[in-house]
Amino acid sequence: MNSKSNKEKPILEVKKLRIGLGRTFPLFYPSYETEFSIERNTILGIVGESGSGKTLTSMAILGIHEVYPGILQGEINYHFSSNVSVRLLERLALFKNVNGSLYPQVRFKAWRNNVEQLMRKIWGKYIGIVFQDSVQSLNPFLSVGSQMMDALTIQDLSEEEKYDRVMELLKEVNLRNPQAVFKSFPHELSGGMAQRVMIAMGIIGNPEFVMLDEPTIGLDVTLQAAITDLLLNIWEKRRLSGIIISHDLKFISRVTQKIMVMLGGEVWEIGPAHVLTDLKEERKHPYTKYLLLKSDLNRQVETVETGTDVPVLQHGSDRGCHYRTRCVFYNKYANPQLKKKCETQRPPMIQVADNHSVRCWQFEQEN
Repeated sequence: MNSKSNKEKPILEVKKLRIGLGRTFPLFYPSYETEFSIERNTILGIVGESGSGKTLTSMAILGIHEVYPGILQGEINYHFSSNVSVRLLERLALFKNVNGSLYPQVRFKAWRNNVEQLMRKIWGKYIGIVFQDSVQSLNPFLSVGSQMMDALTIQDLSEEEKYDRVMELLKEVNLRNPQAVFKSFPHELSGGMAQRVMIAMGIIGNPEFVMLDEPTIGLDVTLQAAITDLLLNIWEKRRLSGIIISHDLKFISRVTQKIMVMLGGEVWEIGPAHVLTDLKEERKHPYTKYLLLKSDLNRQVETVETGTDVPVLQHGSDRGCHYRTRCVFYNKYANPQLKKKCETQRPPMIQVADNHSVRCWQFEQEN
């Protein structure tokens, strides 16, 4: 029996999460046996190029993914400090395995509706969400104030208390004229103002966990810096846990404590943010190095070799490492014995240091 209180557990645990996409078999897997945990007061950054699976994985964790058939197997467990726990995939038995292929056993829409009913009690109160494209995420027919007041209906507050709460939040996200913003419609806001409003709406219910999808995309450098500083202030003040999805490693290096690198639906590396974004640190997956050398963090005039942009292999295509089609280490430096292993066995996550694991056979001998 586990006697640990929720405060002693990670706020989120994800185990062997597999998400399928497609109407025919074999399916495409935008998330394949994904595993990670997020400790309290920790922000995890999920990075990877477009189509890597980072957004779909995060949406599934929140119970709002829209793909078919969706989550096939795994565990998603939240442990909130009020001793409220949510086991999103408890008793999941959607598929049977026939010769390595998964076939459906239940009605997906009914199951997904059940998940949504469960999560409606959690969204806003325990989990805050800031979607990508802030202007499009707001209702164009309602004022900012109306939308924020509506978001407070889950709390037992008078209209006056709701108004005061909205004003406090608009000031907290550094909007200079909160009264004017309250009366404004989304099309009247600049991109930076709309993003601040969405961040305010994401924390309006005083959640313990937040998820932000590309919060600086489409903003100029000055606004990106301002949003970065704003998020740092919010983390410090509210001691939140959560996930930030981004392709911008420079931004992620500033606002997160932990980074997870995804490509082709797989996690290739997970570890402390200061380690994964340090160009001098050699113990990294080749793909992480590739992302770093393409990022604004790389100020070198001459860059070292990186992988190419060719697609990675898809799950089910073979049993080897799916990254090897673009891996510099495999193509140029691995010995024949190690190459054979890359071709025939999918590498596990190998721990290379405390809280730092890499999915690459080159680190097996070092451990």
